[in-house]
Amino acid sequence: MASDGPGKRIKEQQGKVSTVTDRSIGLEYPLGRGDRLSGRVYSRAWADEAAAGHLQWKAVEKISAFPMSKRDMQVVLRQPIPGLGKPGEVVSVKPGYARNYLFPRQMAVRVTPGLLKEQQMRLEQEVARKVAEKQQAESYKTALETIGRFVVRKKVGENDLLFGQVTSADIAEVVLATSGLDIDRRNISLPEEIKKTGVYPVQVKLHPEVTATLRIQVTPD
Repeated sequence: MASDGPGKRIKEQQGKVSTVTDRSIGLEYPLGRGDRLSGRVYSRAWADEAAAGHLQWKAVEKISAFPMSKRDMQVVLRQPIPGLGKPGEVVSVKPGYARNYLFPRQMAVRVTPGLLKEQQMRLEQEVARKVAEKQQAESYKTALETIGRFVVRKKVGENDLLFGQVTSADIAEVVLATSGLDIDRRNISLPEEIKKTGVYPVQVKLHPEVTATLRIQVTPD
C-alpha cells in the first residue's frame, strides 16, 4: 500500500496501481475516469512509472450551469402546485427543485426586485377590487331589503294550494322586474318548498360575505 499525499492511499494489485482511496471523503475510485465530487472535478494521470509508479491527481476547474447553494430561494409561482401554493404567490424552495423542476417547466420564476414590485401592485389591485365588490354587494342588500316584499303571483286551487310551486327562477324574475337587479337563481336559497300562498323569507347570496333576506309574498293570480 503506497501513499499519494495527505489523506490518500494507493492500492496495488499484482504490481500495478488499481484504485486510489481518498480518506478525506471516504471513497475509493477505479482508474481511468474523472469523478465529480466536493465541488471539483478530478482527473487522473500516470506519473513517470520509472520514477514513482503511483497515481497523480490534477484538480481542474468545475464547469456548472448554476452555482451551488444550500440556501432556499424565493420564486413566484406561475401555476398551481399542490402543497406549495397558487399562481402569483411568492414561496421559498430548494435551489435544486427550482432549477431542475420548476424553471424548466415554466411553473415558477425567480424573484427579482422588479418582479416583487409588480407582484405587490397586483396584490394591491386585487385587494381593491375585492373591497369594491363587497361594497357594491352591501349596497344591493340595502336596496333589496328596503323594498320590503316581492310579490309572486301563482294560480291557486282549494285551500290556497298552488298549482305547482314557487321556484328560484320565479323569485329571480320578480326581483328583476321590481328592482332591476339581475340575480343568478343559483344564489337564491328557499327555506322550503313553497306550495301555498303566504309570506316566506328567502335568502339571496350577493357576495361570499353578504347575504340579503327578502320577503316573498305569494298571492293568487
